Amino acid sequence: MRLTADDLRKYQDGIEYFDTALIPCYSIELGEMRAERLKEIEDWMDRVMLLEEKLKGRVILFPPQVYFGDYKGVLEQEIRLIKQALAPFKHLFFVACQMDVEEEINRVLEMERGAFLLRRNEMEDWTTKVIQAWNR
Repeated sequence: MRLTADDLRKYQDGIEYFDTALIPCYSIELGEMRAERLKEIEDWMDRVMLLEEKLKGRVILFPPQVYFGDYKGVLEQEIRLIKQALAPFKHLFFVACQMDVEEEINRVLEMERGAFLLRRNEMEDWTTKVIQAWNR
């Protein structure tokens, strides 16, 4: 997914309606990259884009945060920077492709607060979880 000029115009034109940001995250090991792994990432990103499509008008999908190698030391600082940069959004949802990235994001968010994690094993409930956050 890439953020286009058209996406940015839609956001700027309807800034008062967009209150939710989706931030996909995944890690890759270039030396270990396989076709199956890329297919898994593609399928997962399709699910994330479907969520954005279902909630169009309130949600903006940002380009994925891609981590290389040992990302754990970087992730905590990265989440803080993302939260600062996206402060105008009332709801921030991080969506991780891999379990290890999900666990690390969850660890950081437990300390940080103010953002949510949409878990891989709860894909069927992602829409419900976003709507529940809106109703709080």
